[in-house]
Amino acid sequence: MARGSTNLYDLHGTNIRNGLRAVVFKGNDLIAPGVTVVRQKVASATRLQIVVKVDANVEPGDYSVVLVDEIGQATNRVKFQIPK
Repeated sequence: MARGSTNLYDLHGTNIRNGLRAVVFKGNDLIAPGVTVVRQKVASATRLQIVVKVDANVEPGDYSVVLVDEIGQATNRVKFQIPK
């Protein structure tokens, strides 16, 4: 992901369904300021499409995205970096 961009990403897994919400974290525990999932769509039981907007002034570093269900349980993290 690049600062100042909005892009479509495909997340692949199993049992993807409506009711899951994509959330982006910075580091281990903080919801990432300036990195926003603006839209998401379940494409199939194995693919979720998300549109992510990254503000131009976002701090570079390690980030991750997880899917959270209705009762707050989260999937494994998918790690990525935002470069300088």
